[in-house]
Amino acid sequence: MFFTTLSTSKRAVAGLLIWLLAVGMVFSLAPKLDDVTTNETEEFLPAGAESVQAMELRAEKFPSGDGIPALVVFSSRGDIASKNEAVESFTKIARSATAPEAIQSVLSPGDSLAANATLNSEDGSTSMVVVTINGLPSNPPFQSAVEWLSDRAAETGGELKDPEGQVVDTAVTGPAGIIIDAVKVFGKIDVAITVATGLLVLVLLLLIYRSPVTAIIPLLVIGSALSLAQAIAALLADNFDLPLNGQVTGIMSVLVFGAGTNYALF
Repeated sequence: MFFTTLSTSKRAVAGLLIWLLAVGMVFSLAPKLDDVTTNETEEFLPAGAESVQAMELRAEKFPSGDGIPALVVFSSRGDIASKNEAVESFTKIARSATAPEAIQSVLSPGDSLAANATLNSEDGSTSMVVVTINGLPSNPPFQSAVEWLSDRAAETGGELKDPEGQVVDTAVTGPAGIIIDAVKVFGKIDVAITVATGLLVLVLLLLIYRSPVTAIIPLLVIGSALSLAQAIAALLADNFDLPLNGQVTGIMSVLVFGAGTNYALF
């Protein structure tokens, strides 16, 4: 009985050491999961798909026309003059040499009569400036350009106050703004899903085992398994050009937690 227990404990320690060694080796070789994750739709289509070929042909034949518009909105609750001044100031900054290189063009209400009629609301309280941005939304220069527009708009709107002391409200929307918000959401979805799933599993284990220690140990094992799975996924994606996005990594977190919980319970 003694030798059986000793042999079993040695095997357990050896198995734990091998597991820790494997985790350490994979982590040392694998890149960060965020570095190999993409949220571009075309990355998940076959190279021979007609839509992909059309996008490649458009980029080749019409490189200057490639851009996504961002709508920078200025709104005043009372004083229209302050809003107009903010629009003019922002337009000058967006067209200056300090603007990001990703900005392709800027269309302001003051550029023409047609733009004035299109980019201003009927009561004149709200105006838009259309800024076209080059590049892919997943690339840092594109994201930096949208954030730069948002910051400059907030600065110009915040510096000007109407007679009642209200600042000019600003926001960045349109295709570029919406896409950037979606990219940010996908970038955070993996962490949010992992935390929510981990808390749910912890509550279930506490209800079943009624012991904090007995509940936390399986959770730690599942967490290490998830980290190893993410590292392996990043390693495979980096070496074999496999597409990964926030949805895939989020689903992987749920599956690993689910499988690990079932194994711990049954």
